[in-house]
Amino acid sequence: MKVGILGAGKMGTDIFQYLMNEPDNMESVLICRSPQRAEQESKKLLRKIEKKVRRGILSPEEAGQLQARFQITADNRLLEGCDLVIETVLEDLTVKQTVLKEAEGVVGETCFLVTNTSALPFDLVFQKVKNKKRCAGMHFFYPVSVLKTVELGMLKETEPKTRKALEAFLTDISKFPLCTEGETNLILSRILAAIVAYAWHLYQNTFLRLQEIDRVIKNSVMMFGAFEIMDRTGFLIISQCLRYLTDSRNKEICEALLTQIQILQREGLDGGADSGFFSAAERGILIRPSVDRLVSVTEKEAGEKMKQFIQNEIRYYTEHTSLRKDRLILAMSEAMGIRKEVMEEA
Repeated sequence: MKVGILGAGKMGTDIFQYLMNEPDNMESVLICRSPQRAEQESKKLLRKIEKKVRRGILSPEEAGQLQARFQITADNRLLEGCDLVIETVLEDLTVKQTVLKEAEGVVGETCFLVTNTSALPFDLVFQKVKNKKRCAGMHFFYPVSVLKTVELGMLKETEPKTRKALEAFLTDISKFPLCTEGETNLILSRILAAIVAYAWHLYQNTFLRLQEIDRVIKNSVMMFGAFEIMDRTGFLIISQCLRYLTDSRNKEICEALLTQIQILQREGLDGGADSGFFSAAERGILIRPSVDRLVSVTEKEAGEKMKQFIQNEIRYYTEHTSLRKDRLILAMSEAMGIRKEVMEEA
């Protein structure tokens, strides 16, 4: 099987390197944005292969075969002959639409086209692709070598045989496909957007500071704090999740957080250790109602509120859609770090 990967960023290179550990019948080509970037990535790959040869992990012959099966280039014509193309470029709708349209013009009719987007609706991402029957979302989580969950989302045009083939591919590379469609597409991003929006709601309505809310979340709900997640992820992706992946149930709290993020972006902040919510709090540019409108809650009470909020999200999706509760809990536990005991009570 030959897999093409569009984009040599963190996710693209991680998926490429993961596939290198797959059986000998796997081939892959990584498409970079420029010849210079392709040369840089090729040198990195060569160093890794040479290191394995020195350690006796690979023989010189095996190293040569590996280099022949895994190519890095800026020429997307090498996508010809691919059975699957995975798009992993930056979360810019125009860029994604362009590279997928170009890829469709190179690959054969039987090649599947998938996007690794974590925040953009599939129908928009594939808007310029003519044959949408072979398209789907395939959202890997970082690091790919550690996290087995992959969200496999369908467009309304996706054919059953496309879904079946992509499920088989993910299973063959030791991944756990969480299959979704319609309002459950990118379900983990949807739930994450709701969680961070609710954390912001707690900040706007109680006396708790950002650090206290994150401590509550880490102590009682999940591995990382909500504001820590937003600063690590960056405002671009979080804002897209809030804009595209929320529904009427959480519309008010999501819009409130999106408004704050847009203010921070106008102030030149884009997320990160020195450019996110904690930095904004120090600079005094976070929106918060007057003191007389805030209520006092203990950290324990805030933790219970967050637990109940997450449990309500799980109940909604498992009671109103075809998602199985056990599969959703497994994915949320692994990819989001949410404690199973919190979810099993839902």
